[in-house]
Amino acid sequence: MRELIKKHIKFERKEITKDEAKKIFANQPYKLELAEELEDKTISIYKSGDFTDLCAGPHIESTKEINPDAFKLTKIAGAYWRGDEKNQMLTRYTAWLSKQKRTG
Repeated sequence: MRELIKKHIKFERKEITKDEAKKIFANQPYKLELAEELEDKTISIYKSGDFTDLCAGPHIESTKEINPDAFKLTKIAGAYWRGDEKNQMLTRYTAWLSKQKRTG
């Protein structure tokens, strides 16, 4: 995470339709499920580098605004999708702010 912060990656917001979301997240069943449940006609996504995610936002402008010493990874654990043990277990990362949130 600290290496990514140093790259000053921009967060780019875009509004898309559900049909566009289905194309973008075609191989990501959890994001497709979440997008389907949204009642809005448009869905907001954020792109940072090669990563694109569903998100209402807002976000900071770029990773330049994050102090690389401001967080500490505290846990890695398993969590069932939607809290249901019949669903697939996913990996959950927990990080906490340890110093100041932003550099500026």
